[in-house]
Amino acid sequence: MPNKRAEYDKKYRAENLKKHKAYQAAYYQQNKAASAQRSREYYARRKEKVQTKNKQWFASNAQKAVTYAQKRRALLANNEHSPYDFEEICNRYGNICLCCREQKPLTRDHIVPITRGGGDVEGNIQPLCQGCNSSKGINIIDYRGEL
Repeated sequence: MPNKRAEYDKKYRAENLKKHKAYQAAYYQQNKAASAQRSREYYARRKEKVQTKNKQWFASNAQKAVTYAQKRRALLANNEHSPYDFEEICNRYGNICLCCREQKPLTRDHIVPITRGGGDVEGNIQPLCQGCNSSKGINIIDYRGEL
């Protein structure tokens, strides 16, 4: 019986992929803050395990990691740079991390990552602490509107 249900679900998702993706996107937009909080809590509970897993991945995929870093540096070098003052951006948001709302040392986060076509321009920068910036990864999340 469980196999029939799994097969039905898989077939339904395949046939209704656009509808399912639209539903997921709408749900995420409505629950963005709660989703981010769950992600932070999940990471906090499993921090050592995640770090160990990441180290193992980098050790076994060293060439991929190097290629990724080189690609990002190349994209950043060829990107349109606009002069902006990161301290001014931080001051504008009260010198807090826009994700966790804590006053920690802040890092420059690209809302649309450089590797996904984002620019190194003021409109694409938000201040996040190192932990939130790392946990965001290459996802496109704009915390500026959640103030």
